[in-house]
Amino acid sequence: MSVLPECVEENTLEKKLAKEKERLYHREYKKKKYKEDAVAKKKQKEASKKSNAIRWAKETPKEKELRKYKNWASGLKRKYNITPEQFTKMIEDVNGVCPICKDPSCQSKNKSLVVDHNHKTGRVRDVLGNKCNIVIGMVKEDPNILKSIVMYLFKHEMIEVLELKESDYQKIKQEKTQSLLDSILISPAEAFLDKETFELVKKFKDIIDGESKE
Repeated sequence: MSVLPECVEENTLEKKLAKEKERLYHREYKKKKYKEDAVAKKKQKEASKKSNAIRWAKETPKEKELRKYKNWASGLKRKYNITPEQFTKMIEDVNGVCPICKDPSCQSKNKSLVVDHNHKTGRVRDVLGNKCNIVIGMVKEDPNILKSIVMYLFKHEMIEVLELKESDYQKIKQEKTQSLLDSILISPAEAFLDKETFELVKKFKDIIDGESKE
């Protein structure tokens, strides 16, 4: 009867399963401990930070660049389930500028666009400038709030123009009126206007129409 060497015996399936079970137990125990014990969690973070600092200090510039890229790529995959190649393609599709405001200064500090996604469903919508992305978040991704903002600005822009003195009005009327008319014409704004604002729009257009006939 042959006897298996001790090194082979240790690698049997039963022992592998036992070791895996033990490993999972310790991992779950640590997670629970760090979650419940703030002091232990803080110590673990400090130890991890110190260990990383020692390791990173020995990196070459090339290794540092590669680590940052891997962390960034991993973040894209984890948060949005997209690859760096897909992200680059999305930027190319909008010609490298925010598709909402078209303003290069809207971009983030690293001069790049950011991924915009639905926070409820996780679906990626597009890439945007950082400022426009923040605005969408600040209004809780609610089109009704954005609609109210647009109507609010229309209303007070028109009030401002209608209240101008004749001399001031003549100076800026071309720029101001064209901007307002363009905004109204390219949006379904009047369908959502309250009665007061609708009357202002009507009065504003009557003034412009009257000037164009003269």
